[in-house]
Amino acid sequence: MLNLYMDNFHLIDTDQFKQIIVNVRKDLIDLGELDKQVSLTNFKDTIAIKLGKAIGVEFKNYAHFIKQINLCKKYSEYEVFRTTKVTNPSNGGYLIAVVHLLICRQFKLTPRITKAVIDRHIGRTQRKNIFVVYQGNPYSEENIEQFQNSYDCTQQDIAVICLAHDKNDAVSIYNTELVNGTASAGAMNFIDTTEAGDVFAFVPGHLLPVNGLQVDHELDDNKQLLFPNEAIFYQLERSTHKNADRIRQIFMQAYTDRNFRMRVYLDEMAMDLLLDENFPIKVRSNHCFELLLENGVAYGAGNSIYNYFTKEECSEALYVEDLIKESNQLSSYLSGEGKIFQVNVIAHNKSFLAHVFRHNFYSLQEVVCMTTEDINLEKIEDIFGIPNMRKYLSKEFQIKYSKDKKLKFMKKEIVD
Repeated sequence: MLNLYMDNFHLIDTDQFKQIIVNVRKDLIDLGELDKQVSLTNFKDTIAIKLGKAIGVEFKNYAHFIKQINLCKKYSEYEVFRTTKVTNPSNGGYLIAVVHLLICRQFKLTPRITKAVIDRHIGRTQRKNIFVVYQGNPYSEENIEQFQNSYDCTQQDIAVICLAHDKNDAVSIYNTELVNGTASAGAMNFIDTTEAGDVFAFVPGHLLPVNGLQVDHELDDNKQLLFPNEAIFYQLERSTHKNADRIRQIFMQAYTDRNFRMRVYLDEMAMDLLLDENFPIKVRSNHCFELLLENGVAYGAGNSIYNYFTKEECSEALYVEDLIKESNQLSSYLSGEGKIFQVNVIAHNKSFLAHVFRHNFYSLQEVVCMTTEDINLEKIEDIFGIPNMRKYLSKEFQIKYSKDKKLKFMKKEIVD
């Protein structure tokens, strides 16, 4: 079975993944965080085992984990599912990001320091380039002087320093910051109360993602690097371009200029969405269920909707098969209750899971255009992590989808 959290295993460069682990262990030992008696084998095995527990799969050790990755590269019954994903190569850093709190508890590490080290080496071991985006225009090392000229003239809009695959990817990151608005810049600085807090330089809050204040929280959101400055700095350090010094100056300027943001998204945990024909953004969720009833509508994961109606506990779906099972169970229950209903799947991409589900599929854009109740729109925005979605859809785009409005039931939120 293909685990939903493993759908990018076939993209992972295992050599790069190992290099991240080797470098993270070395840095933690050098910083006095990790006992040097912890062998590399022990460290790698612990990461593999903890990762397995986090995603519901048993890995005996690191070698077993790597074997499963290689099997995914050779074969998967969900070939269509795999090919619908962006095929940028991955260094697997997102897997370590997922379990960094589990690693900290195992080896008694400081969460903030450990996460900063991990982010540093995720940045060092990938193939993205540095971009600075201002007023929708992306600038790379090749034309960075043009950015400086443009910024010096206005200095009124945000400027985003990021690691991205190309100009379009950089613009997507910039647009995401526009949509998030003031929520994307922390009003407070990150306050570290640990004894080892002076190991890393003080990072102003406006440069950290909004989840920066939740580093020690169990529900740490890993859609992007918590310390993008670490990743960007070490990517910049290895640059040999003639304009590298100019970007270093902009990098340092960002620490005191609140118009700046620094962002590095994990491709495997932040999906690309074309919110409008010319407005790509990053979203944290790839799909949700929409349950239409005669008296209202429910949005959310299948397990939460099922639990609302049946009052029975239903664990989070980890496999594609689990999603199908959830949907079938819910449909069976509602049919038994004699209810008239329709189950839809809302996805950032209509091809996502369409080959395994047999339900009605709607793109996120379609649903935003067809939703008339503000409370429902807010629920959808919360699930996908995009505030003020409709604001960024052009009138032409809304009209195009609204013409095909075919929803049969009144929409009224009934599930939190």
